[in-house]
Amino acid sequence: MEIKDDKFYGKRFKTFRVNANKSQKEVSDYLGVTQSTLSKYESGKLQPSFDILIKMKELYNSDSSFRNNVHAVWQFSKTLK
Repeated sequence: MEIKDDKFYGKRFKTFRVNANKSQKEVSDYLGVTQSTLSKYESGKLQPSFDILIKMKELYNSDSSFRNNVHAVWQFSKTLK
């Protein structure tokens, strides 16, 4: 999967949260991050760590497209190092 940009994935993270009927507070509590940090993930201003991506995968596990997106984001993050 081609990575378009960080904002594309940020929007996808928000879409998964909204589709799961979860608030930012619920998701940030589950992930162990602040709502501000989650907001930055969703806006593409901050890239989640691999550990956070795994927690997101667990939270949204019923959605196979999220699993595919997690893999793509992880591959993209390896190119940034």
